[in-house]
Amino acid sequence: ASRPARAGGFGIAGGTAGANAVLETDLDTGDTIVVLSNLDPPSAESLGRLVHEVCADAALWGADLAAVPGFREAVTDHLWRVRTEGVRAALDHLLAARAA
Repeated sequence: ASRPARAGGFGIAGGTAGANAVLETDLDTGDTIVVLSNLDPPSAESLGRLVHEVCADAALWGADLAAVPGFREAVTDHLWRVRTEGVRAALDHLLAARAA
């Protein structure tokens, strides 16, 4: 189902049993977030919404981190890895990428 995103962007999301996806584009920053899930809806939608709301909370961070190019994508990727592979695997991945 198509849905309006924040001002300056658009999004679409949908799914069925065992599959869920969301795509959001921010026309101001040019960022696009795609979350694919092999879990029932609204797994991908919930993650995308959570990442945006937390990153955009300027009262929490002192700035709208969702406006930083690439930041939401990185947070979404790392959080999805934690959710699907576990904390240890996500940390191992981060450390290996950092060492490279």
